[in-house]
Amino acid sequence: MNFIERVKQKAAATPTESPFRAVAEQFVTGLEAIGLGAALTDRPVGGVYLSLFPCHRPSRGGPVLRFTFLPDAVVVRGEADVTLTTPDAFEEWLLKYMESPGFLENRDLFLSLAALPAEASLRSHGSYTLVAVGPDDQAHLDGLKPGASMALTVTRIQFPGNRPFGNDSDLLESCGIVVTVTGQVGDGDQRTLTVTK
Repeated sequence: MNFIERVKQKAAATPTESPFRAVAEQFVTGLEAIGLGAALTDRPVGGVYLSLFPCHRPSRGGPVLRFTFLPDAVVVRGEADVTLTTPDAFEEWLLKYMESPGFLENRDLFLSLAALPAEASLRSHGSYTLVAVGPDDQAHLDGLKPGASMALTVTRIQFPGNRPFGNDSDLLESCGIVVTVTGQVGDGDQRTLTVTK
């Protein structure tokens, strides 16, 4: 078999999922169960990033850990890389990480932010009105399936220079979640919007 055929054979082989990736995915599920937003993101360069954020607010956090998953190990990247060679060792490392001051600070901050209204922008012909979206409505926005619609109430944030509501708003962006505004009712500083993802 020549080299080209060997390359083709190697490329056609189905890679097996790393058991270390499965541990990281279970860690994300556990973090979500305690009320945090968490996600694993594969980057073309640099490996896999674990990001933390307030629940239902994916744009309000960022990467906290970086991993390289190998078939027989995981490398936790940092000032001093840590190589773990068993899934159990990786689980223990992640549990120890949860005791670190950095994690505890992020956890407390993100849990408190998730309980507050989310700042959002309501777009109308290139201009924006900053509005507040309640935590429950933000959770519903985050769970909205493509093509689905919902109604939510927004309140205009009071500060000098924030434009009043327009009657022709077309998009709502709330913490990285963008939806199309299909209707609005109300007056003053509160509106009930109908939005579609």
